[in-house]
Amino acid sequence: MQPNPLDGHLSLIHAISTFMKASYKKFKQVFIENLFVKPSAIRLDKHLANDLALSSLEFWLLVASVENGFAIDLPDGELAKVRTVRDLVWLIERTKP
Repeated sequence: MQPNPLDGHLSLIHAISTFMKASYKKFKQVFIENLFVKPSAIRLDKHLANDLALSSLEFWLLVASVENGFAIDLPDGELAKVRTVRDLVWLIERTKP
C-alpha cells in the first residue's frame, strides 16, 4: 500500500482550519456587537459591501473593532484587498502574534 501524498497536507489544513474557526467565532462576535447584524447573515462567503451592505464608514468601524478585539494592527495595504468575511478572517489569522 502506497502512502497518501496528501497526509501531511491534510494535517496542516486541519490545523489551519482549527485556528481559523477560533478567529471566525471571535470575529463574528465583534461584528455582531458593533454593527448589529444578524448572526446568521455573517458567513465566510459573504461580500462585506454587496451582501452585508457595509458602507466604507462601517467597514472602518469594523476594522477598528477587530483590531481592538484581537489586539492587533491590520496592515492598510492588506485591508485594501479585503472583500469578503473570509478575506478579513484570513487577514486576522495572518496578523495575530
